[in-house]
Amino acid sequence: TDPHALIGGRTKSGKSVCLRLLVGQAIMRGWLVIICDPKGADFAWAGKLPGVLYFSGDEAINGLTEACAEMDERRAWVSKRVWSGEPGADEEPDLLQIKGQPYRPCLVILDEAAEAAGIGDNDTQKQTKVSMSRLARLSRAAGIVCAFASQRPDVSFLPGETKANLGTRVMFLSDGDSTMTQMILDRALKTLGCLTAQPRGRGRVLVGGGDPVETQGAFVTVGEIKK
Repeated sequence: TDPHALIGGRTKSGKSVCLRLLVGQAIMRGWLVIICDPKGADFAWAGKLPGVLYFSGDEAINGLTEACAEMDERRAWVSKRVWSGEPGADEEPDLLQIKGQPYRPCLVILDEAAEAAGIGDNDTQKQTKVSMSRLARLSRAAGIVCAFASQRPDVSFLPGETKANLGTRVMFLSDGDSTMTQMILDRALKTLGCLTAQPRGRGRVLVGGGDPVETQGAFVTVGEIKK
């Protein structure tokens, strides 16, 4: 119902494993997966898996450019199909709902979004923010799902308009950090109560503007996904 996600949490809270699960599920379903990994470490294992385009280190911003190019190609196809004049052609502007469309679903993973937004000179950084904004605003109808992860999604690199389009929010181990909770969930920590336990992967998830719900993320190893 609200596929784009903003995933937050401090180091070792479960953020990367959550993204790992999403990548594994997408690969098993035959999706195209674009991974932008500024640290060049957490997802290096996925680079040679089927259907994965992996961009590490400073090349992570090229991954966002690639994702935008994929989106624009798909949107152009939809535009031609919607206005083709064929009976019923204007009734399904959502790419994946159009019968006979040639594309598969796509998952775009951006880990450590703040680091990606700081790569390069001022013009490059500005373009990166534009790419993030365009993906959040426009990619859903093109069959693309985005998951942006950050320890602290500050407005300096994730403006309100972009964040507003990341309707699914996941916040790991947020108790004790009211600022991060407000940034991720748009809720005051004092209104949520305490988590019932504190293992890695425990946190809260909010979908489509509802109330945050406590959840426990599953654990999966890289080896299990490869198998």
